[in-house]
Amino acid sequence: MTQTPDNERAAQATRIAAKPWYRQLYVQVLVAIVIGIVLGWRWPELAAAMEPLGTTFITAMKMLIGPIVFLTIVGGIAGVADLKKVGLTGIKALAYFQVGTIVAMADRFRGRRSLSSFGATGDPPAGRVPAPPGGEGLRDVRDAMGACAPHGPGRRARRR
Repeated sequence: MTQTPDNERAAQATRIAAKPWYRQLYVQVLVAIVIGIVLGWRWPELAAAMEPLGTTFITAMKMLIGPIVFLTIVGGIAGVADLKKVGLTGIKALAYFQVGTIVAMADRFRGRRSLSSFGATGDPPAGRVPAPPGGEGLRDVRDAMGACAPHGPGRRARRR
């Protein structure tokens, strides 16, 4: 008996659905959380040594979340060939995007003008630049790379 495309798709869907429990993403995440808790509880010095790996991962996730959401929305809208199918939702999304962009641009221009009226137009004179808290700047390459990564909208990088 030959397989038709429909039977082949059904067989493939069955194979995909029949993954072992340990191959499920949520199980792997839960196991990683438990391992992290046990590691921090039993071997805190090893957990502290692995801290840069976790910090780098979280920073990478923060950097990628915005573009992923944006590209998902744009891809969903662009994937619809007929604008009538998008309908009112597509028009609302485009209108919100335009209004948000205009508000952000106006706020930026207004902020730049208002800061210049307070004398914040150039570099501060030498000797008037405040020292970093605790008398230390970026300690090593890891701190420098972490300071370059965005930490979400409206948030500044925290220094240790």
